[in-house]
Amino acid sequence: MKREKEIVENESVAPGVFKLTLYAPDIAAAIAPGQFINVYINDGAMLLPRPFSVSDADGGRLTLVCAVVGRG
Repeated sequence: MKREKEIVENESVAPGVFKLTLYAPDIAAAIAPGQFINVYINDGAMLLPRPFSVSDADGGRLTLVCAVVGRG
């Protein structure tokens, strides 16, 4: 099921590494750190979703830490 979520913060923590915080209370209530979510890009450039491991889920927010690798 696709659900649009609000990006609360996108912070650079190292060269090419970002901490992305999403406001997603429904997902944050049901997920635990270490589980994965699939992220779809809304512009249609990527057909398949990108999986991200959740590093934190607290207060209705999800935190993802990701490295920029390639186009997707």
